[in-house]
Order: sequence, then C-alpha cells, then structure tokens
Amino acid sequence: MRFAITKTVIPPSPPKAKSWDDWITQALHWVVLVPLLLAAAVPVAALMLVSMGAYLVYDFIKSLLQPQTNLSNVTQAPAPENVELLSSLSVRLQWQPFPLEEKATPEFVNWWNEIFSDLEQYDDLMEIGQLLTTPEIPGLYGQLIGYLCYKWKDSGVFLQLFEATNSPAGPAGTSWLVYLDLKTLQWQRMVETGACILDVTPDEPGMLLGWLADGTEVRLHLASLQPGAENPAPEEQ
Repeated sequence: MRFAITKTVIPPSPPKAKSWDDWITQALHWVVLVPLLLAAAVPVAALMLVSMGAYLVYDFIKSLLQPQTNLSNVTQAPAPENVELLSSLSVRLQWQPFPLEEKATPEFVNWWNEIFSDLEQYDDLMEIGQLLTTPEIPGLYGQLIGYLCYKWKDSGVFLQLFEATNSPAGPAGTSWLVYLDLKTLQWQRMVETGACILDVTPDEPGMLLGWLADGTEVRLHLASLQPGAENPAPEEQ
C-alpha cells in the first residue's frame, strides 16, 4: 500500500499580554481575598487538628482490636493485563505494559520524562508499552509503542513506535509512524514523528493528531495512492 502523507505543524498561540487594567484588577482581587483567607485559616486549621487527633485515636484503638494479619496470606496485586489492539484472521496485536524505568536505558528514560512531562492533559496516551504480535513479525515484535492503533480500511494498520537513537549528539529517543499490511504482514516506516504523541481523530477520518511538549499541534493527513505510484516523501505545511 502506498500513501501520501501531509504534515501540518500549528505553533502554540502566544500568551496574551496583560494590560494595566488587568494588573489593577488582579491586585484588587488579592486585596479582597487575602483578609478573607486569613480569617478562614484559623478555624480551618483548628478543625484539621481536631480531625487528625480523632483519626489517630481511632486508628490506635482499631489496631489493638484487630487481629494480626499473616503477611504470607496477603494477596498480591494482579499483574497488569495486556491490551488487545487488533485481532484479525492474519494477526493479533497486543499492547503489553513495559517497565520503562527498569528496562530502558537511563538516557531514553530521561528523554521520555523531559519531553512528555508537560503533556499531563494527555495522560491516557502517555503510557508506553511493548508490542506483541501473533504470529511473531520480525523487526516489529517487541518494539515499544504507544496506544495508537489506526486501522486503514481493511488492508492495514498504523502504529507509533518509540525507540532509542543511541546518538550522543542528538535526542536520546524518537518515534515513527509505521504501517503494517494485514495481508502480507510486511511493515514499513512511513514518517519520523520525533517527540510527538499521536492519536486518532474520529471526526476527521484520514488524519492523525499529535502534540509536542511546548503545545505545538501536529497533524498528519493520510491518503492512499493508486497501485504503482511511488511513495512520496511527507510534505510539510
């Protein structure tokens, strides 16, 4: 399958400069709020101390009355389960939790934390996992991936891979948008997406939406080409 990929980068909006009226209004708010906060702080602090004391007494009495727990009988927390990404007649794709801090290189861990620490609003996309494929697909099985799994019609699926660059000069990590053909189980790297988290856009088929740590929005417009056409380099706008 051949694709034309158009990349659109939308910089974050610059912060609006405050006028003198804004500064005066903000100062007046603080003049009114500070005395109110100080007046409310004393009874709130007293109530917290009383509540804390009552809880400590309750906890102490409870520990005396409760029988000792046998630590050997404590049930261990269940291991995180794999996430089913895709199941078809030809292949099964699963997202397996990956202990990044334990198994990745310190350089890659630092890159991940530094780049994505400011994207807290996308916490549901921020987990990194390991791709399991059945059958095992050479070069793809065991790769680090995000949650992106965008099925393209009935022919293939797009995934986002994360990997260490092992480059002492540049960033310690990067990411790629890759395409897996569900019929041949052949895969290819389509475009490097760097420090970007990609997600699907249900309202706009054929477009993937991503964000950089500084708030920059990245849009990837996907379009399939006719058989025999060359796969062009991604265009940027």
